[in-house]
Amino acid sequence: MAGYIFRRALTLVPLVLFATFVAFVLMRLSPVDPAEAYFSAAHIKPNEQMLQEKRGELGLDDPFMSQYVQSAVRMLQLDLGTSYLSSKSVWGEIWQRLPATLQLTGSSMLIAFVAVVTLGYLSAVHAGRWVDYAVRILSYIGASLPQFMLGYLLIYLFALHWDLLPVEGKGTWQHLILPSLTLSLALVATYARLFRESILEQMKQAYVDYAHTRGLKPRSIMLRHVVRLAILPIITGFGMNLGRLITGTIVVERVFSWPGLGRFFVESIFNRDLPVIQGYVFFAACLYLCTSLLTDLLHMTADPRLSLQERSR
Repeated sequence: MAGYIFRRALTLVPLVLFATFVAFVLMRLSPVDPAEAYFSAAHIKPNEQMLQEKRGELGLDDPFMSQYVQSAVRMLQLDLGTSYLSSKSVWGEIWQRLPATLQLTGSSMLIAFVAVVTLGYLSAVHAGRWVDYAVRILSYIGASLPQFMLGYLLIYLFALHWDLLPVEGKGTWQHLILPSLTLSLALVATYARLFRESILEQMKQAYVDYAHTRGLKPRSIMLRHVVRLAILPIITGFGMNLGRLITGTIVVERVFSWPGLGRFFVESIFNRDLPVIQGYVFFAACLYLCTSLLTDLLHMTADPRLSLQERSR
């Protein structure tokens, strides 16, 4: 296990560097001058001398590869630099907004996991009946609706029409309901059907027939054996989506004015705040790879056969 973790950790550095390099190239292809964006955000009309001085101060006059190498060396030392606009540490800006995003992500994952397990189990147990068809219809609707449309629909129904929940912002637990539902529905639509198919596939396996011949109760077979193995793809899927949700709640945070990382990242792109953009990509890549490793470890814990295969390799 330790060797597996070490080998996976070694892949972290080149993958993160590749992700940040792609982001660095895309930022440099943009026609917007970061120095002009800096003065524009400060509501200052600069002249050419001011622009040149600011470019030199920000290191934008250096050759392309020199800029990237300097940036990559700082990132490997966990130094993400200073924001052009706020003149604050990028790490400080990220940590300031991370709790709000974690709160939104955690509630969304909890709602989605409970709904996926419940709906997928009911759909599999009652396959071919009205419960199964209802879950399928819900999955199709959830997969078809874009998140921004679903968010505005929930705002109209629960905030404007029925006046039950607040529209936007962050404060009480009520502010968390609508954005969490918006984020979780896409996961429910995808993984409820996957969990259903996984259960039905496990029920066809020989060990289920053997368990019946041993006289085990059907409910015990389903919960202790079938569900335990059928849930493995769900664990993998949720683990792969955890990093994406933490760093990719951009649309939902914009719709509900949620003060998290996604909204902060969009504002940084508009303002061409290069250190923030680069630091965000670095943080997102590290987070995604770490959650992927954690998912694999949970997978091995749930299915000991994977651990034995790893030891044999």
